[in-house]
Amino acid sequence: MIKKKEKEQEQEIPQLIKHDIELLFRISEERIYRKYQKFYLIGLDEVGRGSIAGPVTTSAICFKHSLEDLLSERSFLDSAQKIKDSKKIKSSVKREQICQFIKERAYYAFDSLDSTEIDKLGISRTTFLSMQNSVFALFSKLTRELDFSKKTLFLILIDGNFIIEQLEKKLFKRFFQGNIQAKVSISQLAKKKADALSFHVACASNFAKSKRDSILEELSKEFPEYLFSKHKGYGTKEHFRKLEESGVSLIHRKSFLKKFFERQQLIKLQRRFSIPFSKEQD
Repeated sequence: MIKKKEKEQEQEIPQLIKHDIELLFRISEERIYRKYQKFYLIGLDEVGRGSIAGPVTTSAICFKHSLEDLLSERSFLDSAQKIKDSKKIKSSVKREQICQFIKERAYYAFDSLDSTEIDKLGISRTTFLSMQNSVFALFSKLTRELDFSKKTLFLILIDGNFIIEQLEKKLFKRFFQGNIQAKVSISQLAKKKADALSFHVACASNFAKSKRDSILEELSKEFPEYLFSKHKGYGTKEHFRKLEESGVSLIHRKSFLKKFFERQQLIKLQRRFSIPFSKEQD
């Protein structure tokens, strides 16, 4: 059973952790879940959905011990105070420190799907496929490491508006066969801006961000003319200037650049027929 912290102890607990403790407490109090003895929260998030180049990267994390047990560690509480949505952490050094802190205490998994997949399936389907891959990779670890002698509930908390279709069914088919099925329950909960509300999702967000940034750093060495290490594939003014100078590379998302292609075609026509640029076109 998940227990609430005493009020005097709650004073110093970060709001993101309070959210997750309260969420697990509410679930454990629901009648259909009272028979479960172990509860695990899994944070799931993506990074790179809105960029015009490079992969979409996802991460799933699950702490090895309950938050209540972890909060008994002073070092955990001190480090947890620094964790927030990855978009709010500008320092790569701080993010790597956070990721190292999480690695020591959690099971985690990543997945990345590149621009070819995005152009083929669309960004939404690709993102959900990558999220599913991350969850599969995480459960591959969980099923080897965890003891399922007691009834266990997994709640997957997703940053977004939608859950992953038929994920529970796929997980049971792949990982939980035979008698163990009766001892395991898996649920999903999608929350908009969960990376700013949930500790687990914020951790997943930072993991995905760190992984994707490292991929873009490597791609920047292969395609130095685009400065990927600087803008990480997002559509900044500088990035579009580099596109105009060097053209579109193999790792750019063609489906995201329709307006750019239209404008480039218009510029060619204007130059060919000596048509002056208008303010509207500019």
